[in-house]
Amino acid sequence: MKVIIKWLNEYKKYLLIGLIVIMIVIGIIINNLPDKKVISNDDEIIEYDNSFVVDLKGEVVNPNKYYFNKEMYLFEIIENACGFTSFASLEGVNLIEKINYDCEIVIDKGNISEVNNIEIIDYC
Repeated sequence: MKVIIKWLNEYKKYLLIGLIVIMIVIGIIINNLPDKKVISNDDEIIEYDNSFVVDLKGEVVNPNKYYFNKEMYLFEIIENACGFTSFASLEGVNLIEKINYDCEIVIDKGNISEVNNIEIIDYC
C-alpha cells in the first residue's frame, strides 16, 4: 500500500495531465457525434439524424406527427398528410414556408363562404 501511495505522489502531475487530456478527448468525441433522435413507433424503432418533428393538426386529411430529416416546404408537409379537408381555410397559411425545426401547425376550419372558394388538394 505504501508503494502505491509513494508512486502516486511521485507521478501525480503526470496522472493529472493525463486525466485532463482524456477528458478533453472524450468531450471532443461527444461533441462531434451526430444528433440522433430515436422514435419508438409501437413495434418499430426508427433512428433519425438531425431530424425534426411537425405536429400537424386541424383540417388536414391525416393529422399526425411527421418526422423529417431535411428542410421541407409547408406544402410538402401537407402532401404527407394527404392534403386539406374540404373545410380547411388557407387564410394566413404560407405554403412555401420552409420548415426545419420542431413545431406544431394547425390548419383552421374556415366559414362556409371561404370553404366554397378553396381548391382541395388531395395527394393520397
